[in-house]
Amino acid sequence: MHWREVFRPRSISARLRSLVLALVLPMLAVSLIAGLAVYLGVRASAIEGARSTARALSIVVDREMSYRAAVLRTLGASRTLDGEDLSAFADIARDVAAGTDAIIVLRDEEGRVRMSTDPKAGNLPPPLPLMTGPPAAPAGRLTDAPSLPWPPQVSSLYLDAGSTVQYSFAVQVPVVREGRLRGFLALVSRASQLQRIFEEQSLATGWTGVVLDARGVAAARNVDAPRIVGLSASADMLSVLAQRSAGEHSTRTLDGTSVITAFDRAPLSRWRVLIGVPSREIEAAALRAVGGMLAAFALLMAVGLWAAARAGRRIAEPVQRLRRDAEAIGRGERIAPAPTGLEETDAVQALLAQASVERGEADERLQARVREAVADAERAQHAVVSAQKLEALGRLTGGIAHDFNNLLQTMTTGLHLAARLSADPRAQKALAACEGALGKAVKLTRQLMTFGRGQTVNREVIDPAARLRAMHDLLRGALRESITLRERLDAQVWPLDIDPVQFEMAILNIAMNARDAITGAGVVEISVRNTQLREGEVPNVPAGDMVMVSMRDDGPGIDPQILPRVFDPFFTTKPVGKGSGLGLAQVYGFARQAGGGVTIDSRPGAGTELRLYLPRSRAPVHHSPSQIDAHMPSRHAGVVLLVEDDALLRGITGQALEDFGFGVVPAGDARSALALLEGGIHCDAVLADVMMPGAMDGFALARELHRRWPTLPVLLASGYAEVAQRDHTVPVIAKPYDVHQVAQALATQMKKRQDEQSAAP
Repeated sequence: MHWREVFRPRSISARLRSLVLALVLPMLAVSLIAGLAVYLGVRASAIEGARSTARALSIVVDREMSYRAAVLRTLGASRTLDGEDLSAFADIARDVAAGTDAIIVLRDEEGRVRMSTDPKAGNLPPPLPLMTGPPAAPAGRLTDAPSLPWPPQVSSLYLDAGSTVQYSFAVQVPVVREGRLRGFLALVSRASQLQRIFEEQSLATGWTGVVLDARGVAAARNVDAPRIVGLSASADMLSVLAQRSAGEHSTRTLDGTSVITAFDRAPLSRWRVLIGVPSREIEAAALRAVGGMLAAFALLMAVGLWAAARAGRRIAEPVQRLRRDAEAIGRGERIAPAPTGLEETDAVQALLAQASVERGEADERLQARVREAVADAERAQHAVVSAQKLEALGRLTGGIAHDFNNLLQTMTTGLHLAARLSADPRAQKALAACEGALGKAVKLTRQLMTFGRGQTVNREVIDPAARLRAMHDLLRGALRESITLRERLDAQVWPLDIDPVQFEMAILNIAMNARDAITGAGVVEISVRNTQLREGEVPNVPAGDMVMVSMRDDGPGIDPQILPRVFDPFFTTKPVGKGSGLGLAQVYGFARQAGGGVTIDSRPGAGTELRLYLPRSRAPVHHSPSQIDAHMPSRHAGVVLLVEDDALLRGITGQALEDFGFGVVPAGDARSALALLEGGIHCDAVLADVMMPGAMDGFALARELHRRWPTLPVLLASGYAEVAQRDHTVPVIAKPYDVHQVAQALATQMKKRQDEQSAAP
């Protein structure tokens, strides 16, 4: 066989098959590349799912620790700790620990046990490092600044005294009075309580989840927990955990199963959550996806080759028939026309039939005509064959190319859409919507955190009378229709520097407490006025200018024996399930945070009056963005350098700012942002996250920008309230924030910069 017969096939079927192969072989290469991409994508998706699960469960672990810390802080705010007699406080602690296996321990400043709810004192946690002050306090002295929090401490697992099978851990918080350390409260819990993390957050079948304490010892596991709890992670895993706070690592479980382990460290407790996905499951899922794609390609190739062979046969058979008819005419035989399905061959065959009929009329003339007809037929045959080949090849090529182009377009579009949807910020919003069910828990957590944070998250200078007037409809809705709401709000009330949300929550808690006290019809009267307190007039409240907010009801009053306990956390006279006992405790905690106090005056049958004393602010009233929205443009101009390490968040924030009219230049970290500015990129303001990877965080970036570009406005964002108080020279907004509010803040800073530049000589 000559080489030309291989690369230049002469038959129609062979050429069609060659054409199909010429189209299919590039497709095979593309499919192999796509299969590799699908394999890697499925594998990466499975690993990212495990990382997301580990990240979510680490937050749940911190929620467990934060809940215990909040309980301890609430207990630490009780006034029963202020004296030497701790019996009343012990009763409260036992009430809190009742029905659980938790133990509450009180130690003095030197770590000696002063009180324990365990009568045998056999489950005391090991002494944790004693704190001498909050981390931000200057060396050598303690401070009562509300912006300097006392952090909780979480112990590692330890065995109960006299037991070899029960593991416990402790959460410890300091007891602080007026900025000074008075002791420590610890809440001891069984490690088995952490198993509910996996009970409430079920993992995928085959996945292994484990919670490790700060030393790398297993505290909870979704499977075979009794055997695993108390065992340390492997040395290889501990080495990886010591180097990174989050990521993934190929290892083996304590059961010997080969897994890809995703891990994440809880920021509060420093405990870790490990999610192990069996390597064989990841590989199997990826190979199934690739196998399906290759199977589809093989099917398409087989169909194409079969179609080419069939089309070749359907084209070759009529041509062969023409050849046979021509040979018959050459032998002097008569032929009859037979349709072949091809117009060209049918036309030629008709001519041949006519020629064969005319041949019988006269031998010589017929011979001459036959010769002429044969010659014509041969010429026509060659012309028809050539035309048919071109027509068939053109149609088949166009059809196959069209079909394969459609398939290619479908596959390309599908892959493109899959890539877009996997990174679309709207997917993140959809996930965030699922968190709506946690709203009640979030509100309760915020209420508990009010007692022990020692700071106000979002302080503003507000007009209390205006704020109460704005709350009229809210208060009216909180009371029953049978209760009359009266307001006596002085016109010239001093401003307050407080957290407006906590202020409104306190007013609502007082109103709802009054509502529950009134059994039928009644009156609730709220008033606000300025007052000057004398020294000692209100216990634990300094003398000076105060704004007094009073709420009085004409209910049945409070029993004198109960009155001293109304501000105690978790104390309530309501039936079980009807109240948490946190309403008036939140009011007390808010007043103390604000630097004021609260009093209550009640007598049976004479109603109740509760008074909030809040210190006057000398600063002008701050107008929230909602009050100035009408004066701010809906679209802005200018270029914002957006520095955010989270790609999804960076994308959705940039899109939102662009919707407001800004130009956006994205950067993944501080170094990238500086490189862009050094490269000559123009921007009018910088919006940066505080917590970023690398050596420079948001504050360090702001200092460097102010050093090199002194007039460039910088706005920072942070999800941690304590971070927002770290550097008062840089404006910081708390996450989650309103993008419209951020746009207004950026526009205001840009305008201020323009005004300063215009005023400069």
